Amino acid sequence: MGENGDTHPLEAPTLASAHAALERLYGPHTEDIWRTLLFSAGLTGEETGDAAFVRIVVTMQAADPITRLCGRALAVRAAAFARLSRSGGVTSDAGGRPVEAPGGTR
Repeated sequence: MGENGDTHPLEAPTLASAHAALERLYGPHTEDIWRTLLFSAGLTGEETGDAAFVRIVVTMQAADPITRLCGRALAVRAAAFARLSRSGGVTSDAGGRPVEAPGGTR
């Protein structure tokens, strides 16, 4: 916890965060790759649920090596978030955003 009492925000990974991760890797080539991944996963890109995130990560993990590594990193992030959520290490701030609680499991 910081000196001012704030905690570092820990947000659940989403389809949007998967897209952002690809964008950091592929820059201007992201949209073609993203559309291909969405098509392969049977998604439109407008989905917001956990199932869509899982489907895109599984699809990414079956793609080229760079995309596969990105998918694996997203899977690890999702697993860490799920574990912290179950252990009580994640709570919500005043804006409803999940944050790691003081004394949460690391």
